[in-house]
Formats: sequence, structure tokens, C-alpha cells
Amino acid sequence: LMTDDEGSDKLVKVVSHEGQKMGKVQTYNFELPDVEETLQPTRRPTKEPTPGPTTQSPTRTPTNRPTRTPVAAAEQNGPRNVLSFIVMADIPYYVNHRYCLNRQLRELDPAKDDDFLFIVHLGDMKYGQTRGCEKEIYSDVAEIITNKQNALRYDPRDFFIVIGDNDWNDCNDPDTALSYWMNNFGNGKKTNGVNTGPNPYGFGTLSNPDITVEYDYQGNNESSDVYPSSASNFAFFTEQILFVGINQVGGGYLGDESTRVANNFQWVKANLEKYRPQGLRTLVIFAHAHMISAREEYFGAPFLSLIRESYPDLFVVYLHGDGHEFDVSYADSRNRNVIQIEADSGEKADPILLTITRESEDTKDGLIINRRGGRYAGGDCDPGNREKTWSSNSW
Repeated sequence: LMTDDEGSDKLVKVVSHEGQKMGKVQTYNFELPDVEETLQPTRRPTKEPTPGPTTQSPTRTPTNRPTRTPVAAAEQNGPRNVLSFIVMADIPYYVNHRYCLNRQLRELDPAKDDDFLFIVHLGDMKYGQTRGCEKEIYSDVAEIITNKQNALRYDPRDFFIVIGDNDWNDCNDPDTALSYWMNNFGNGKKTNGVNTGPNPYGFGTLSNPDITVEYDYQGNNESSDVYPSSASNFAFFTEQILFVGINQVGGGYLGDESTRVANNFQWVKANLEKYRPQGLRTLVIFAHAHMISAREEYFGAPFLSLIRESYPDLFVVYLHGDGHEFDVSYADSRNRNVIQIEADSGEKADPILLTITRESEDTKDGLIINRRGGRYAGGDCDPGNREKTWSSNSW
């Protein structure tokens, strides 16, 4: 990491080694405001054996993190870590990826990963197109995430999933696929044979009772088996940071951009207005796809315009998958406070760890991107196990 301390922004040169044996290097040159990337040595050789008992560890003590360093002390000692979270995407497509997901989940450890508060999967938990949208595909992935051999050091309630095009609109029957997805991962309100609130696993509800997660139920019709596409949108606010998840899938035009994508913008806008009086400093958005192309007219353009005109000092991080290649870029050439990050697919790299940092109330928040080893040296994930942690015989 090289920085130029002249001026208000720092010139950051991020060098990302894509696997220790591949020798491939990517270099990014931006004037990123306090964005730092770290690449720790691979964790493969140091993986601890799975403990004998398969019972899940106790959930995190309900607390609003009272032991974090006060801002006053941080002003003297430099930026402090405010909050960390894990992000993954585009896994598991095939059976080998399911074993990879086993390993990736087992290696998540708050003690080693900055006491992360939650985990987000950015969508596409199955291969796409029109195949593989059977009910069991969705329940299998839910079982993998909640299996006691995998959920060793995280609470499934702290696991959020954003819907991807492979999970929904690429299916032959998108409405049925959305119902399967919602029943396993969403928090909709239905009465006709589907869930009437939180999904049975508790995904996306948070174990910390001091943080309230809200879901977008706009257009919800309880007399219908069909969920509105907005039902998967969520938002919560903590440590002056607003986290928002939206149904922003990949692919071309679906024909509902003026409703679904426009509603994504309105959901973000409404939450910005709601939390601005509470000292909002940073906005983090989770989506499956980037905000341009088919999503530009009804989300990308109005969103970037809103941030420029109404929230010029807000630090914004837009996270997505879909492209399967790690990348960091400016989302807006006219506003250097809006950063866009694309996550690697899970078959190619470990989940990444992101940490929001803060130096004082008078400076913008920063971001540390820790790729936790970067891309796998062999190209694809080596699962290191063949343990079936799901119940169906689909695989």
C-alpha cells in the first residue's frame, strides 16, 4: 500500500497477488479516501481441525459492542476499527462447490477476522439458466449454512443472503423460484402455505437485540402465493452506518426495471432520509449486480445524483458479485466518496473481510479490504472434505 499524503484524498496503489503460486498480479490506482486492502497469507496450511463436538458455539452475547475504542482515544491513536463483516458470492454452483462452502464456513472465526458482526452472501447460490430451480436446491443451501459442522463460530441469524438472477429470474418459473427462495432465506409475510415472517432458519434477523433489521414489504399481498420482488430488501443501522440489501439481479432487461429497480432506489433513499438525523456517516449497499446497464436508468443514475447533491460527504460502499472477479472502482467519476467492489466467486477465492474505520467525528470513515488469502493458487477451491451437510439426494 502506497499513499500520497498531499491533498484531502490519498493516492492508493493496491497490489493484489492473485494466488501465491500463480504469479499473477493486478494493480489498481485510485485516489480512494482511506481505502486499504490487505492480503493475508493463505489459511490452508494453518486450518485448525474441526472440534469433536458438533454442537454450535454459544451465540454472541447481546451487546452493542461497549468495549470498542472511544472516538476520543482514536483521535490520538489513529483510525479505529468500528465494525467488520464478511462477504461472499456466487457459490455453490455444483457439488464440489458445496464441499468448498463447507470449508469456507468452518474457517470463519471472529477471533481471527476482526470480530465480524455479520455475513452476507451476494447471491447466485446455484447455477443459472432454466435448470436447477427445484425446491431442494434452496433448502440444501440453507442446511449447509446452518449445519452444526459448518456454523461453528457464527450464528445463522447473522447470515444475510441477497437474491441473484440464478436464484430467481433465470428459472423457468420465477414466481415459484422466488417463493422457494423466500421460504428459506427471506423475511416476507405470507399466509398461504408459506412463511408468515422470518424464515425458519432465522437468516437475516441478527442475534444482537440492540439492532433492528427492517424488510421492505411494499406491494405485499397476503392473499397471493406470489411474493413482491421487493420483499427481499432489508436495512439496518448501527455505529452510524446504514446497511441496505436490495434485489438488484444480473442479466439484461427483465421488463420490471421501472418497478423493481426503481423501488430499490426508493428503499435506499427512504432509509437515508430516516437515519440522516441520527448521525449517518457511511452507507453500505449489498446487491448481486452492479448499478449500471439495465439498472442504470432507474437506480444507478438517480442514486449517484442523490448522493452527489444531497449527501456529498457520505462515504458509500456498493458491494456486488455476478462478475466473479474481484475489482475495486469508483462508481461515480464526479464523486470520489462512492466505491464499488465486486467480489470473487466462491469457487475461486475465500470470502472477504471488510472493516469500516473511523478516526474522528470530523473525518470521513475509511475501509479496509482484507481478501483473506486472495485467489486460490490452483485456480479452483480445494474443499478438503467430502462431508454431505444437506439432506436431499439432488447431488
